[in-house]
Amino acid sequence: MKQLESIKEFLKSHYLMWIYFFVFQLVRIVSTGVILNKSGLVYYFDSIVLGTFSNILLLMLPYLIFKTSLRKYLYFISVPLIVSNLFYLIHLFHLKAPITLGAIAVIAETNPGEASDFISSVGFKVISCSIVLAILPLLVLFFCKANNEIKSIGAKASIYLILPFYLIVNLGLSYFTSKGKVVYRKLNPFHSSFVFQDVKQVAYYFREQKKLKQYIENRPDFKFEASYTGASDSLLVVLIIGESMSKSHLQLYGYPRETTPKLNSLKNLYVYKDVVSPATQTRESIIRMMSLARGKYEDLFYNTGSIFTAAKEAGYYTYWLSNQMMLGISDTENSVIANDADYSKFINSDWSTASLDENMLPHLAKFLNDKNSAKKFIVLHMLGNHFKYENRYAEKSATVFSDDVFADYHTSHHKAVINHYDNSIRYSDEFIYNAIKLIEKNKKPAVVVYLSDHGEEVFDNKGLFVGHGSPKVRKEAVDIPFLLWFSEEYGVMNRFPNINATLLNKYITEDLFYTLVDLMELSFEAADSTKSIVSPNFVEKERFILNSNNQLINYKRILLNNKNN
Repeated sequence: MKQLESIKEFLKSHYLMWIYFFVFQLVRIVSTGVILNKSGLVYYFDSIVLGTFSNILLLMLPYLIFKTSLRKYLYFISVPLIVSNLFYLIHLFHLKAPITLGAIAVIAETNPGEASDFISSVGFKVISCSIVLAILPLLVLFFCKANNEIKSIGAKASIYLILPFYLIVNLGLSYFTSKGKVVYRKLNPFHSSFVFQDVKQVAYYFREQKKLKQYIENRPDFKFEASYTGASDSLLVVLIIGESMSKSHLQLYGYPRETTPKLNSLKNLYVYKDVVSPATQTRESIIRMMSLARGKYEDLFYNTGSIFTAAKEAGYYTYWLSNQMMLGISDTENSVIANDADYSKFINSDWSTASLDENMLPHLAKFLNDKNSAKKFIVLHMLGNHFKYENRYAEKSATVFSDDVFADYHTSHHKAVINHYDNSIRYSDEFIYNAIKLIEKNKKPAVVVYLSDHGEEVFDNKGLFVGHGSPKVRKEAVDIPFLLWFSEEYGVMNRFPNINATLLNKYITEDLFYTLVDLMELSFEAADSTKSIVSPNFVEKERFILNSNNQLINYKRILLNNKNN
């Protein structure tokens, strides 16, 4: 009975605390629900009610220790809470996505000029609305009367008697919403707290930043001793790395829908028919494409240089521009590669944002006009066709497709997803085309390479899997487009007179490094023309794909499995 009386006394005297934390949670969750179209009693109960309890359980810990009034304590913690909510709301309203690791990296590493540009792009309405909502909880402190204070630590600690009730409700809710499975992370009493999640994201950022710094510091001062052997003083090589583009959804490769009308119209475009990615995930693919790493020999990425290293040695000025994240489980190693370039920039904060690839075009135009070197190597890393597909194209440019590609097992949901994916392909087609047209206007010897990091499954069989990275690899997840475009000034027939004979070469892009060496006309001991897809010396080899379980699978076996399933 004494314990119940303690709880009753605590609740009565600390109503200010309950209202204060409730309003903080309410602002964030309702804003998220409205922007992301989340609905349902379970979502709001879990996020607001349980989230409020979770915040109280977390944030009242210091209050138990410090001898201060509740009102003073709440004013004190208002500063980080308001700042956190302000950043969250601006990101949510402007980019239509919650703040995540990538956004934290952008905030932490931006400079005043970039911050000013971002604020200008966000606009007055979004910023003013975010400020009002972020400071709304302070009104609770201004308009609520002062509480009677409980002085003893024991009385303060009585709030934690609600912990068993909180955990029972939390676990019960997870059981019923997860089809009879208990989500054990809900045992963490702070899991539903946005404060806990924010701190967790910031801690993750510092871990990844430390890892990135260690990767960069530990990389050896490796030299290829590369030299330029080309006849022209000027040469531009642009590598466009796509994301999750399935070759089977491209009109260029026989898909019945008009998904690549722009690329279909290009002259001097060479379409390679039989190219696969070395892995089904971005990280594993790109470190093999851009360095000497291959198969399970990933240590070669860390112990040697990248293609940027060789290009710079030969006098190229090098650029890395990405519409993906700087840090994260799939991104930190990409930043190691980017660090090898003379100039690197990441213009996106998160996968879930609707950051369109066209945002890279003004940067590309600037790179082309730079006077730093007559020889340039530029890498554009697209967000491409990564899920959610509806975020990967401008709504105004959406095409209404016919139903000619659907199977009898496709539901209306499957059809909608496929249509979104095909619209994202069509948007990528326009982006690649516009990039090439910018380069063409430059009137200099130039070559553009486009390939995707890996493919994508989009309900291609009755297994109805969508995405990539499954341990069970299907050909759609690794069959990728591989395109070359040459400017008139390049004189492709002089440099590669038999290029049409190379279009059927069976190729794996873990050897992209050697093709780029060939196209950039570099010479050094490790260069191997038998691994360059454009070389007359090219030698086909068995192709092994690294799945998400770190197992190498022969591509022939993947083709056989596709036929049997």
